[in-house]
Amino acid sequence: MGAVIAFEEPTNIVVDGKLKKIQRFTFVDMEMIPICITLWEEMTDIQGPVLMEAMNSRAAVVAKRLSFTKYNGISLASKNSSSFIINPPIEEALNLKSWIESKTDEEIQAMLVDQTVTQSKQRVDEGSEPIYTVAELQNITKPGDYWMRGFLQIHEEEQKLYYLACSNCFSKISAHKEGISYECYNCNKEVTAVPRSLVVMSASDGTGMIKIAAIGSIADKILQTTAVNISRLSNLDQYYDLDTIISDFNEKVFLMLLRRSFGKQNEHQRKMLLVGYFDDTNSSTSSQSGSNPSSIQPSEYSSFPISPL
Repeated sequence: MGAVIAFEEPTNIVVDGKLKKIQRFTFVDMEMIPICITLWEEMTDIQGPVLMEAMNSRAAVVAKRLSFTKYNGISLASKNSSSFIINPPIEEALNLKSWIESKTDEEIQAMLVDQTVTQSKQRVDEGSEPIYTVAELQNITKPGDYWMRGFLQIHEEEQKLYYLACSNCFSKISAHKEGISYECYNCNKEVTAVPRSLVVMSASDGTGMIKIAAIGSIADKILQTTAVNISRLSNLDQYYDLDTIISDFNEKVFLMLLRRSFGKQNEHQRKMLLVGYFDDTNSSTSSQSGSNPSSIQPSEYSSFPISPL
């Protein structure tokens, strides 16, 4: 039993020389453990719309008679006898529905990100996913997720640490006050301006340095607080103290997942976002490029040009 939090559009794949139609759905339970369920063939037409509506209505779903497979970790697949029961009248389903309804869109998005990071980290540990240096990342223009090992340094100059965002799509808005209603030009909905955490940082590994940003839930994790709390301090003309966090970060080596994407308004405006990170200080594993954490030295800000955000 779980709640649908994401789906992919139906697609065709080749299995044993034959074209098969599939559609993947991501479910999550109250332990926040995501699992993928793949619908096959006619099930995509019969149950696909049902599960998409279950996601939109934040419903509890009981899946019966599924087959077990492995796809990016634990995965389940439909078969001819599979069935899905929406909001069954049992206590566990009522509790699950109440729980998923209490989650914000950003909290649900964070669950998906955690799943992506965890699965990707497993592939790094298995040696099937490469680790890049900063020098290599600076030459990569293709959007995607890339692992690197090195230092994370929070910029010590004064940062606002949050921005006002659309409550639906989280895009940055020009509103000057949170809580106001406005029409978002990105998602074309009547929404509310909400504070969202933003931390500007640098990632370095001895081959160079790049400017990156942590946004939303991962920024909350770094700051050990929320954008709402920081916004309240700002409204009182007070500044959130970063000294302890900066000191803690400067003493560690991290394995970090960075995402290169293109800005919507200018496809040539490259951005690098921090998607996930792990304390790798005590690891003796060398990166694929041959760099060892024990030999990596922090780069001085003046030593390397910082790529624009």
